[in-house]
Amino acid sequence: MTQTLALLPPTDAATLPLLLTTAEAAAVLRLAPKTLRNWLCDWETLQRGPEPVKLGGRRVYRRSDVLAYAGIEVAA
Repeated sequence: MTQTLALLPPTDAATLPLLLTTAEAAAVLRLAPKTLRNWLCDWETLQRGPEPVKLGGRRVYRRSDVLAYAGIEVAA
């Protein structure tokens, strides 16, 4: 896929995978991936950004959490 996720209109939000990598979540939120990684360091105390989920040794983000944080509603 050559199109950046940040360029997807909100109507295409339902086509995103259920779990997003840091890079994918950052693209949807139009942030640098480093910003999400920085927020991750103190997420437990400050709870900035969408809630990260630990999956194996990786941190991923639920699509629903990322879209809710971005204020994007997905039609059912």
